[in-house]
Amino acid sequence: MKRIIGLVLIGLGFALIVCAPLFRFYVAPSVAVTPLNQYTESSGVGVIIKQLDLSKFLTPATDKYYPPNQPAVGARVTKGDVIAAEQSTAQEQNLAVFDTFSRLNIATPDASATTNDEDGRLITATTSRYAFGRQDSLLANCCGANVAGDSVDFSGVMPLKWPFFVEQQSYDIWDDQIQAAVPAAFAGEEERAGMNTYKFVQNIAPTLVPGSEQSVPSDAVGLPGTTPIVVNPYYTSTVTTWVEPTTGQIVDTSQQSLTTFRGPDATTDLLTFLQFELRADPAYVEQEAPGIKSKADQLNFLMNTLPIILLVAGIVSGIVGFLVWRPRKEEPTEEDSEVVPPAAAV
Repeated sequence: MKRIIGLVLIGLGFALIVCAPLFRFYVAPSVAVTPLNQYTESSGVGVIIKQLDLSKFLTPATDKYYPPNQPAVGARVTKGDVIAAEQSTAQEQNLAVFDTFSRLNIATPDASATTNDEDGRLITATTSRYAFGRQDSLLANCCGANVAGDSVDFSGVMPLKWPFFVEQQSYDIWDDQIQAAVPAAFAGEEERAGMNTYKFVQNIAPTLVPGSEQSVPSDAVGLPGTTPIVVNPYYTSTVTTWVEPTTGQIVDTSQQSLTTFRGPDATTDLLTFLQFELRADPAYVEQEAPGIKSKADQLNFLMNTLPIILLVAGIVSGIVGFLVWRPRKEEPTEEDSEVVPPAAAV
């Protein structure tokens, strides 16, 4: 009976040892996928440093700007398109499809980042539709993906959800304004909302905003005369993102952006169109942090803790099973130990 128990323990130990790498290299990665039915409402707070008053843009008025340094609030709603993601084209590439709407408003004195109906003057409003890998978050030109309703050539990483198991390296992150991916450099580890995060900084040098060329009178951009001149908006931005590395979820973010009008030389700023600073609402960051930490803990348990437990348990079970199973040398009985008298001498 003992030998049967020993064989069972040896078999159990072998099974546990085999399961350890399976959990680490197969089970954990297989559950690390972005859900298709995602729905989030995020908020931000900031300041509109300088904004052009478009009603004065085409006039020779000296002061073309709204009052400076106005408090602002931002809001974004993101919703997964489950039906689109379940189509064969998306399933073959393991894609999720998200529709997102974002806006930036001047805040009224009694407004907060979450009381959108109390917000003041609209600054910007944009829509995007992203199709992206559920594990690596790489954007795909699929499933009606667009920016403001226009088809674009997507590339790089989806800006709202980074890959699972983020590494300490640069990532090319997509930017809707310039319709291109720009590297976000790893800038160290920092604690954010009680979690260890990876900090990344994306610097976008002044870049032409696609499809934005327009002709205006020279005096509208501060040049002498009224001869028409071609101008284009140029966009500059610094985006700092704090990412929880296991889940790839964004914990916190801040942005400093500047859009100016430049003339035919493409180097001289003639007029500032919009300058603002925006960061995630601290209340929103604290609200979302427990959920992000819980998901990270679950993945870390499946990928790191559980495989070690299974490996150790498997080794212990195997050793105990072997000790129980191995045959032992039989001890001599009393009859075997009786002394046989010597034969009588002849």
